[in-house]
Amino acid sequence: MAIKMKRHSTIIMAFGAVSFLIFLAFSKFSESGAFNQQLPDNENLVQTPKKKIILMWTTVFGLQSGTLDDCPLKNQCEFTYDKSLLHSANAIVFHASDAYQVQHFPSPTSPNQKFVFLSMETPENLQAQGVFGKFQKNFFHWTMTHVSSSNVHFPYGGYWVPHQIAKERGFPLLDLSYDPIKLFEGKEIKGIFWLVSNCVTPDRREKAIEDLSKYIRVDIAGKCAQNETMKNYCPRGSNCHDIYRKYYFIFVAENSICNDYITEKYWDRFMLPVIPIVMRKRIYERKIPPKSYIAMDEFSNPKAMADYLNFLMNNKNAYLEYFKWRNEGWTKAPWNTEGYRIGNLCCYSLHKVLGYCNLCDHLLRPDAEKPVPTIPDIGEWYIEQSACEKDDFVKQWTGA
Repeated sequence: MAIKMKRHSTIIMAFGAVSFLIFLAFSKFSESGAFNQQLPDNENLVQTPKKKIILMWTTVFGLQSGTLDDCPLKNQCEFTYDKSLLHSANAIVFHASDAYQVQHFPSPTSPNQKFVFLSMETPENLQAQGVFGKFQKNFFHWTMTHVSSSNVHFPYGGYWVPHQIAKERGFPLLDLSYDPIKLFEGKEIKGIFWLVSNCVTPDRREKAIEDLSKYIRVDIAGKCAQNETMKNYCPRGSNCHDIYRKYYFIFVAENSICNDYITEKYWDRFMLPVIPIVMRKRIYERKIPPKSYIAMDEFSNPKAMADYLNFLMNNKNAYLEYFKWRNEGWTKAPWNTEGYRIGNLCCYSLHKVLGYCNLCDHLLRPDAEKPVPTIPDIGEWYIEQSACEKDDFVKQWTGA
């Protein structure tokens, strides 16, 4: 019995010694980092999804503009002008007005690639430049324009939202004064101010304003002014807000009357204490707050409109009605929030164009990996969707 006990004790001691040696060896191995190198943690085992690559094949108005700065999705997309990345690019973007510079148009390198038609101008302007003839039929998969029916909506400025939606989404309110004293502060000139550099336009807005000026004061500055003083009155690149404040109205009509086409002419000036004048109500009524602007087609002719504008300038309470929307909770949706990611946020600094965040958003959607049919004729599509009116309205309104 004593011998058995002694053997059992010896075995236990031997096992303990071996266990201790194994523990020491394991400790040394762990301290050296070798164990960690052999067995990666779970985080390292999860593969990071590849970034979606947005490849610009052209410049934008001659500049390598565009960025994903401040885009909440910027870590999931890469924005580049490096054509050597064609084979790995998810979207290849062609800015229509810069198509003249392209010597070689690529072909898709995979069925999932999207060739994207980008335009910040109306089809009328592109037709005048001969742009559509540069592109082959069935070349593009996606569109990226101001037209809301585009695959990737690329509007100027942003989106107005009413108080209820702003409250539900937690959007900050804009600091726009409805104080009558501030709104009338500095008003010296009873009339309309128009800063313009494009003197002959498809919609003939110049004819509309010419006839309106027969019945109300209209001061024209910029390239289309009648004298050198007014041509240099508001230099290009200046915001000229102090000048605008002197007037009761500003003319912000576009050079073309097309669906959804509202540019910096409105978006850079909506915060000013003046009432914007536009041409066609249908373009604006679903885009910007009601009774925050006056449309020419609300009146039968230039004289009828001038009579109403003169009435407003002589009746403060009636004039202030066009600023009540500021007190009703309307605000602009933050540009980089889901559902409201926009296009051309900053029109005069094209290197800061932020619309590619919306393109990144679309590329990250599950269905973006699927092949899609090409657009048979990009010119026909853009002309049809824009539904530009040419000068039909002005002919009817002025009788000329």
